[in-house]
Amino acid sequence: MAFVEWSETMSVGVTVVDDDHKVLVDLINRVADSVRAGDEQDVVGSALNTLVAYTRYHFTREERLMEACGYPQVAAHRLLHEDLAGQVSRLHRRYLEDSRSVIGAEFMAFLREWLIDHILVEDMDYRAYAIDNLDAQRAAETVPSIGEAETSMTDGTGILADVDWRRLRVLIVDENPNFRGVARTIMHSVRVADVQDVGTGEEAFERLRAFLPDVILCDRDLESMKGVEFVERLRASPSVPTSRVPVVMMTRFGSDADRDRALDAGVAGFVDKPITPGRLLESVAHAVTAAG
Repeated sequence: MAFVEWSETMSVGVTVVDDDHKVLVDLINRVADSVRAGDEQDVVGSALNTLVAYTRYHFTREERLMEACGYPQVAAHRLLHEDLAGQVSRLHRRYLEDSRSVIGAEFMAFLREWLIDHILVEDMDYRAYAIDNLDAQRAAETVPSIGEAETSMTDGTGILADVDWRRLRVLIVDENPNFRGVARTIMHSVRVADVQDVGTGEEAFERLRAFLPDVILCDRDLESMKGVEFVERLRASPSVPTSRVPVVMMTRFGSDADRDRALDAGVAGFVDKPITPGRLLESVAHAVTAAG
Protein backbone atom coordinates (compact mmCIF):
# COMPACT_ATOMS: atom_id res chain seq x y z
CA MET A 1 0.00 0.00 0.00
CA ALA A 2 1.33 3.43 -0.95
CA PHE A 3 2.43 5.73 1.87
CA VAL A 4 0.56 8.63 0.20
CA GLU A 5 -2.24 8.12 -2.31
CA TRP A 6 -2.93 10.73 -4.99
CA SER A 7 -6.58 11.73 -5.20
CA GLU A 8 -8.56 14.26 -7.18
CA THR A 9 -9.06 16.29 -4.00
CA MET A 10 -5.39 17.29 -4.44
CA SER A 11 -5.97 18.69 -7.94
CA VAL A 12 -5.53 22.44 -8.37
CA GLY A 13 -7.07 22.19 -11.83
CA VAL A 14 -3.85 23.09 -13.67
CA THR A 15 -2.40 20.10 -15.53
CA VAL A 16 1.26 21.10 -15.34
CA VAL A 17 1.01 21.65 -11.56
CA ASP A 18 -1.02 18.49 -10.95
CA ASP A 19 1.57 16.49 -12.90
CA ASP A 20 4.32 17.93 -10.71
CA HIS A 21 2.35 17.09 -7.58
CA LYS A 22 1.91 13.50 -8.78
CA VAL A 23 5.69 13.24 -9.24
CA LEU A 24 6.20 14.56 -5.70
CA VAL A 25 3.70 12.02 -4.33
CA ASP A 26 5.58 9.27 -6.16
CA LEU A 27 8.94 10.46 -4.85
CA ILE A 28 7.72 10.63 -1.27
CA ASN A 29 6.43 7.08 -1.65
CA ARG A 30 9.84 6.04 -2.98
CA VAL A 31 11.63 7.63 -0.03
CA ALA A 32 9.21 6.02 2.44
CA ASP A 33 9.45 2.60 0.79
CA SER A 34 13.25 2.63 0.68
CA VAL A 35 13.52 3.76 4.32
CA ARG A 36 11.01 1.13 5.52
CA ALA A 37 12.85 -1.56 3.54
CA GLY A 38 16.16 -0.63 5.13
CA ASP A 39 17.73 -0.03 1.72
CA GLU A 40 21.35 1.00 1.36
CA GLN A 41 22.44 4.61 1.08
CA ASP A 42 22.63 4.55 -2.70
CA VAL A 43 18.88 3.86 -2.84
CA VAL A 44 17.60 6.13 -0.06
CA GLY A 45 20.13 8.79 -1.07
CA SER A 46 18.99 8.65 -4.68
CA ALA A 47 15.36 9.08 -3.60
CA LEU A 48 16.19 12.01 -1.32
CA ASN A 49 18.46 13.64 -3.93
CA THR A 50 15.61 13.50 -6.41
CA LEU A 51 13.02 14.77 -3.93
CA VAL A 52 15.20 17.78 -3.05
CA ALA A 53 15.91 18.62 -6.70
CA TYR A 54 12.31 18.15 -7.83
CA THR A 55 10.95 20.21 -4.92
CA ARG A 56 13.03 23.23 -5.93
CA TYR A 57 12.19 22.72 -9.60
CA HIS A 58 8.46 22.51 -8.90
CA PHE A 59 8.47 25.57 -6.65
CA THR A 60 10.19 27.59 -9.39
CA ARG A 61 7.54 26.52 -11.88
CA GLU A 62 4.69 27.23 -9.46
CA GLU A 63 6.03 30.72 -8.75
CA ARG A 64 6.28 31.42 -12.49
CA LEU A 65 2.61 30.41 -12.79
CA MET A 66 1.51 32.61 -9.89
CA GLU A 67 3.37 35.63 -11.24
CA ALA A 68 1.89 35.18 -14.71
CA CYS A 69 -1.68 34.86 -13.44
CA GLY A 70 -1.44 37.88 -11.15
CA TYR A 71 -1.87 36.02 -7.86
CA PRO A 72 -1.65 38.79 -5.22
CA GLN A 73 -0.05 36.62 -2.51
CA VAL A 74 2.86 35.38 -4.61
CA ALA A 75 5.50 36.98 -2.33
CA ALA A 76 4.11 35.24 0.75
CA HIS A 77 3.83 31.95 -1.13
CA ARG A 78 7.44 32.28 -2.24
CA LEU A 79 8.53 32.63 1.39
CA LEU A 80 6.55 29.50 2.21
CA HIS A 81 8.34 27.67 -0.60
CA GLU A 82 11.71 28.78 0.74
CA ASP A 83 10.82 27.43 4.17
CA LEU A 84 9.56 24.09 2.82
CA ALA A 85 12.55 23.65 0.50
CA GLY A 86 14.83 24.42 3.43
CA GLN A 87 13.13 21.75 5.55
CA VAL A 88 13.65 19.14 2.84
CA SER A 89 17.28 20.18 2.36
CA ARG A 90 17.92 19.92 6.09
CA LEU A 91 16.34 16.48 6.14
CA HIS A 92 18.66 15.49 3.31
CA ARG A 93 21.72 16.77 5.17
CA ARG A 94 20.64 14.91 8.31
CA TYR A 95 20.50 11.71 6.30
CA LEU A 96 23.96 12.27 4.84
CA GLU A 97 25.36 12.89 8.33
CA ASP A 98 23.53 9.99 9.99
CA SER A 99 21.28 7.73 7.92
CA ARG A 100 19.49 6.53 11.07
CA SER A 101 18.22 10.04 11.76
CA VAL A 102 15.49 9.85 9.09
CA ILE A 103 14.04 6.52 10.12
CA GLY A 104 10.91 6.59 12.24
CA ALA A 105 7.36 7.82 12.59
CA GLU A 106 8.39 11.47 12.95
CA PHE A 107 10.12 11.42 9.59
CA MET A 108 7.20 9.67 7.88
CA ALA A 109 4.71 12.13 9.36
CA PHE A 110 6.80 15.07 8.15
CA LEU A 111 6.79 13.77 4.58
CA ARG A 112 3.04 13.29 4.52
CA GLU A 113 2.16 16.57 6.19
CA TRP A 114 4.73 18.54 4.20
CA LEU A 115 3.14 17.48 0.93
CA ILE A 116 -0.53 17.11 1.76
CA ASP A 117 -0.88 20.30 3.82
CA HIS A 118 0.88 22.35 1.17
CA ILE A 119 -1.25 21.07 -1.70
CA LEU A 120 -4.61 20.94 0.04
CA VAL A 121 -4.29 24.23 1.91
CA GLU A 122 -1.74 26.63 0.46
CA ASP A 123 -1.89 25.74 -3.23
CA MET A 124 -5.67 25.89 -3.38
CA ASP A 125 -5.48 29.64 -2.68
CA TYR A 126 -4.19 30.45 -6.18
CA ARG A 127 -6.45 27.96 -7.97
CA ALA A 128 -9.09 30.53 -8.98
CA TYR A 129 -6.45 32.77 -10.57
CA ALA A 130 -4.74 30.01 -12.58
CA ILE A 131 -7.35 27.43 -13.53
CA ASP A 132 -8.53 29.05 -16.79
CA ASN A 133 -5.48 31.21 -17.46
CA LEU A 134 -3.85 29.51 -20.45
CA ASP A 135 -1.16 32.20 -20.82
CA ALA A 136 -0.07 31.63 -17.21
CA GLN A 137 -0.03 27.88 -17.70
CA ARG A 138 2.12 28.24 -20.81
CA ALA A 139 4.49 30.49 -18.84
CA ALA A 140 4.83 27.76 -16.22
CA GLU A 141 5.80 25.28 -18.92
CA THR A 142 8.75 27.44 -20.00
CA VAL A 143 10.69 26.63 -16.81
CA PRO A 144 13.74 24.53 -17.78
CA SER A 145 13.56 20.82 -17.02
CA ILE A 146 14.74 19.46 -13.69
CA GLY A 147 17.93 18.19 -15.32
CA GLU A 148 18.72 21.54 -16.96
CA ALA A 149 18.14 23.38 -13.70
CA GLU A 150 20.48 21.05 -11.79
CA THR A 151 23.24 21.24 -14.37
CA SER A 152 22.86 25.02 -14.85
CA MET A 153 21.84 24.60 -18.49
CA THR A 154 19.01 27.09 -18.19
CA ASP A 155 19.20 28.68 -21.63
CA GLY A 156 17.73 25.66 -23.40
CA THR A 157 20.85 25.12 -25.52
CA GLY A 158 22.52 22.36 -23.50
CA ILE A 159 22.71 18.65 -24.26
CA LEU A 160 19.39 17.98 -22.52
CA ALA A 161 17.59 20.25 -24.99
CA ASP A 162 18.88 18.12 -27.88
CA VAL A 163 16.83 15.09 -26.80
CA ASP A 164 13.19 14.53 -27.65
CA TRP A 165 12.39 13.03 -24.25
CA ARG A 166 8.74 12.31 -25.04
CA ARG A 167 9.75 9.91 -27.82
CA LEU A 168 12.50 8.16 -25.85
CA ARG A 169 12.26 4.50 -24.83
CA VAL A 170 14.20 3.48 -21.72
CA LEU A 171 14.96 0.12 -20.09
CA ILE A 172 16.15 0.15 -16.46
CA VAL A 173 18.02 -2.91 -15.15
CA ASP A 174 18.56 -2.95 -11.38
CA GLU A 175 17.86 -5.52 -8.68
CA ASN A 176 16.37 -3.04 -6.21
CA PRO A 177 12.72 -2.20 -7.02
CA ASN A 178 12.82 1.05 -5.05
CA PHE A 179 15.85 2.25 -6.98
CA ARG A 180 14.17 1.31 -10.25
CA GLY A 181 11.18 3.33 -9.11
CA VAL A 182 13.32 6.41 -8.47
CA ALA A 183 14.99 6.15 -11.88
CA ARG A 184 11.61 5.62 -13.54
CA THR A 185 10.18 8.69 -11.79
CA ILE A 186 13.09 10.81 -13.04
CA MET A 187 12.39 9.65 -16.58
CA HIS A 188 8.69 10.40 -16.19
CA SER A 189 9.50 13.87 -14.82
CA VAL A 190 10.84 14.85 -18.26
CA ARG A 191 7.83 13.19 -19.93
CA VAL A 192 9.51 9.98 -21.13
CA ALA A 193 6.41 7.94 -21.88
CA ASP A 194 7.89 4.48 -22.51
CA VAL A 195 9.93 3.35 -19.50
CA GLN A 196 10.25 -0.33 -18.61
CA ASP A 197 12.28 -1.94 -15.84
CA VAL A 198 13.52 -5.39 -14.84
CA GLY A 199 15.52 -6.80 -11.94
CA THR A 200 18.13 -9.04 -13.61
CA GLY A 201 20.23 -9.30 -16.74
CA GLU A 202 18.37 -12.43 -17.78
CA GLU A 203 15.05 -10.59 -17.50
CA ALA A 204 16.50 -7.76 -19.54
CA PHE A 205 17.40 -10.07 -22.43
CA GLU A 206 13.94 -11.59 -22.27
CA ARG A 207 12.38 -8.11 -22.38
CA LEU A 208 14.58 -7.11 -25.31
CA ARG A 209 12.86 -9.76 -27.42
CA ALA A 210 9.82 -7.50 -27.66
CA PHE A 211 11.09 -4.07 -26.59
CA LEU A 212 13.83 -2.08 -28.34
CA PRO A 213 14.86 0.83 -26.11
CA ASP A 214 16.85 3.88 -27.14
CA VAL A 215 19.01 3.53 -24.03
CA ILE A 216 19.54 1.02 -21.22
CA LEU A 217 20.31 2.06 -17.64
CA CYS A 218 22.12 -0.88 -16.02
CA ASP A 219 23.45 -1.36 -12.50
CA ARG A 220 27.11 -2.35 -12.36
CA ASP A 221 26.61 -4.86 -9.54
CA LEU A 222 23.88 -7.20 -10.74
CA GLU A 223 24.40 -10.43 -8.78
CA SER A 224 23.56 -13.11 -11.32
CA MET A 225 25.15 -11.29 -14.24
CA LYS A 226 27.45 -8.35 -13.56
CA GLY A 227 26.71 -5.18 -15.47
CA VAL A 228 29.80 -5.46 -17.62
CA GLU A 229 28.94 -9.09 -18.45
CA PHE A 230 25.48 -7.92 -19.48
CA VAL A 231 27.01 -5.34 -21.83
CA GLU A 232 29.49 -7.84 -23.28
CA ARG A 233 26.69 -10.29 -23.98
CA LEU A 234 24.53 -7.52 -25.40
CA ARG A 235 27.24 -6.43 -27.81
CA ALA A 236 27.64 -10.05 -28.97
CA SER A 237 23.89 -10.39 -29.54
CA PRO A 238 22.84 -11.74 -32.95
CA SER A 239 20.20 -9.01 -33.05
CA VAL A 240 22.02 -6.05 -34.56
CA PRO A 241 19.52 -3.37 -33.39
CA THR A 242 19.71 -4.68 -29.82
CA SER A 243 23.49 -4.95 -29.84
CA ARG A 244 23.81 -1.26 -30.72
CA VAL A 245 21.61 0.12 -27.92
CA PRO A 246 23.73 2.49 -25.77
CA VAL A 247 24.16 1.48 -22.14
CA VAL A 248 24.66 3.88 -19.23
CA MET A 249 26.16 2.05 -16.25
CA MET A 250 25.03 3.08 -12.77
CA THR A 251 27.79 2.44 -10.22
CA ARG A 252 28.44 2.65 -6.49
CA PHE A 253 32.20 2.33 -6.67
CA GLY A 254 34.77 0.50 -8.72
CA SER A 255 38.39 0.28 -9.74
CA ASP A 256 39.95 1.76 -12.84
CA ALA A 257 40.20 -1.78 -14.19
CA ASP A 258 36.43 -2.21 -13.81
CA ARG A 259 35.83 1.04 -15.62
CA ASP A 260 38.27 0.16 -18.41
CA ARG A 261 36.61 -3.23 -18.91
CA ALA A 262 33.21 -1.57 -19.10
CA LEU A 263 34.47 0.95 -21.67
CA ASP A 264 36.03 -1.86 -23.71
CA ALA A 265 32.69 -3.68 -23.60
CA GLY A 266 31.00 -0.64 -25.10
CA VAL A 267 29.46 1.22 -22.15
CA ALA A 268 28.37 4.67 -23.35
CA GLY A 269 28.57 6.45 -20.00
CA PHE A 270 28.58 6.22 -16.22
CA VAL A 271 26.53 7.77 -13.44
CA ASP A 272 27.48 7.38 -9.78
CA LYS A 273 25.07 6.22 -7.09
CA PRO A 274 23.41 7.83 -5.23
CA ILE A 275 22.15 9.39 -8.43
CA THR A 276 20.78 12.87 -8.95
CA PRO A 277 18.27 13.78 -11.70
CA GLY A 278 20.70 16.07 -13.49
CA ARG A 279 23.56 13.57 -13.62
CA LEU A 280 21.29 10.76 -14.77
CA LEU A 281 19.55 12.80 -17.47
CA GLU A 282 22.81 14.29 -18.70
CA SER A 283 24.36 10.81 -19.02
CA VAL A 284 21.32 9.56 -20.93
CA ALA A 285 21.36 12.61 -23.20
CA HIS A 286 25.04 12.14 -24.07
CA ALA A 287 24.50 8.43 -24.75
CA VAL A 288 21.52 8.82 -27.07
CA THR A 289 22.91 11.78 -29.00
CA ALA A 290 26.24 10.00 -29.53
CA ALA A 291 24.36 6.96 -30.82
CA GLY A 292 22.60 9.13 -33.38
